[in-house]
Formats: sequence, structure tokens, C-alpha cells
Amino acid sequence: MPLAIVEHARAKRLTLRIEPGGRGIRVTVPPGVGRGEIDRFVARHHGWLEGRIGKLPDQTVLKPGIRIPVRGVPHRIVHHDGRRGVTRAERDADGPVLIVFGDERHLGRRIADY
Repeated sequence: MPLAIVEHARAKRLTLRIEPGGRGIRVTVPPGVGRGEIDRFVARHHGWLEGRIGKLPDQTVLKPGIRIPVRGVPHRIVHHDGRRGVTRAERDADGPVLIVFGDERHLGRRIADY
């Protein structure tokens, strides 16, 4: 998990947090704190980090071809890159499909919006 060290002018102490969705770890430090002190701080809180990271839900990687439940029914994701359109559920020869249009980078958002 990526570690971001952010120096904040109004910070009075070192703080540690896990970014939403488990995207990374953030340490906020007051100005002038050395790297050695930051490393010791993170090492002291290693157990806390492991516990919190272990409680994070598994992240499902959304990509074409996988099946996800839509109202309790598994749908296979079919992606049409470069075309415009509204995400919709249909049925093909293999069963229910969720057809998603647009850039694949936005696949997760388009599915969530649906």
C-alpha cells in the first residue's frame, strides 16, 4: 500500500490514517520532522495498521468478462470501448449481461451509477 507523507503547517503532532477504500496510508507531520522520526512512528503503529488493513473489505476488480450480482442475479460485464451509450442489462446466449459503454477507466463508476 502506498505511503504518503504530508507536511502540514498547522499540524501539532504526527497522525496516521488509511485513505478511504484502502488506497494508501497517509502520515501528516508538522514542519521540520525528520524522516527517521516518521519511520519510527510508522513502525510503532505497525500492529494498528495491520489490524485496520485486515478489516478492509476485499476490493473487486471490475473488468470485462467477470460476473457481478445485479439485484441478486450474476451478470457478465460486456464493455464497448469508444462508443457512447447508457449502461444497461440484457440477456445474450450465455445469460444475463451488463453492457457498459465508454472508456474502460470509468467502468467502475458507470456500473455504480447503473
